[in-house]
Amino acid sequence: MTPMINKILMHTWTFRTYPVEGALRAAARFGYDGIELWTAGHYGVDGLIERGDQVAKAMKAFGVPIFAVTFGSPATSRKAEERKAGLTKFRTLMGVLKDLGVSIINTSPGVPPSKNAAEEDYGLASEYFAEIGDCLKGEDLTLALEIHMGVLTDTAASTVKLLRLIGNRKIAANWDPGNMYATEGAERPSEAFQIVKDYMGYMHVKNCKRIGGEYVWSCPVEDGDLDFNAIFSMIRSANYGGPLCIEYSGLGDPNVVASKDIRYVRKLLKRALE
Repeated sequence: MTPMINKILMHTWTFRTYPVEGALRAAARFGYDGIELWTAGHYGVDGLIERGDQVAKAMKAFGVPIFAVTFGSPATSRKAEERKAGLTKFRTLMGVLKDLGVSIINTSPGVPPSKNAAEEDYGLASEYFAEIGDCLKGEDLTLALEIHMGVLTDTAASTVKLLRLIGNRKIAANWDPGNMYATEGAERPSEAFQIVKDYMGYMHVKNCKRIGGEYVWSCPVEDGDLDFNAIFSMIRSANYGGPLCIEYSGLGDPNVVASKDIRYVRKLLKRALE
């Protein structure tokens, strides 16, 4: 079996209460291979478009490449003008991302959650992403649909259903077991993996605990309810070699957890190869 060569990224959401420079400095200091840029708070999509050269200089100064960016999608909107504006902004953003060396655009189709979805929602989303898929032809860019609570792609089944309707291999699944753990009705990791394994192009790594009926995110990857040793064995069985993005969503000093998480994930990857 070919060895997995997974880049380990840090999501700048981890440093959401810090300026972006704090996130870049930490990613470089702890040895991450790159970042997923949380555009909602760091630079902003419009800022990324308008100040792409400045962003590139910052990445070079810290020695941390942007492998992925977060980008929202109005894919299920009933308002034609919103959908049109979203596609226009995406096309504009693509040029900037190519210049920055970005390879993954992480997104979601938006509401409703799958339990409340109608076939019209899947139809709107598949039509929207099919247009984006056309834009991606011949480009070294992948669009990843994140499995995230509260949106159409909140389960493995709903995500794969949408991907099959889109029918474009440039659009893949971002498997996020942590998000799924906190989603009512979502599949457990072993079941989810069997559904998404042939569609994975990206993966978020975070853990959480359920305490008194509430989901608590203030825990490192190694210390939560999810068994990432078992999860990494699963991705090894599928020979998944794509990026792994660590995304701490809890409280406290993110430097402490970001430092601990990359060491643990490296250990898991090494163990998976044994």
